[in-house]
Amino acid sequence: MRKSEEAIVASREKLRRKASKKQVAIADETKEFNEYIVLVANLSNGISAGQILDLYRLRWQVEIHFKRLKSILDYGQLPKRRTESVMAWLNGKIMISLLIEQIIGREAFSPSRECDAEYMA
Repeated sequence: MRKSEEAIVASREKLRRKASKKQVAIADETKEFNEYIVLVANLSNGISAGQILDLYRLRWQVEIHFKRLKSILDYGQLPKRRTESVMAWLNGKIMISLLIEQIIGREAFSPSRECDAEYMA
């Protein structure tokens, strides 16, 4: 799928900066390939390129969420060895992450909401 003109311009600039930083020349084929979004999928022919891209974007959001959990809540290394201890530790971490999501979902700490309330009073 071809990128939008704005995305192509941004992509060219990024490629130019990378080439400048590494002091290498970029092949014309690479420049042309960089104008497209390429995803390989084994889905049926009835699914359009746009639908595949939408599915990929949703999947990517899940990946980002798990990456955030691993880094913020320290999911990367399990401190326990016994199965029962590992399960208890993971369940505790999941409970904490769910509570954090609930708090964030309520926008309890939204600066704009507090500012709006001040100006409305």
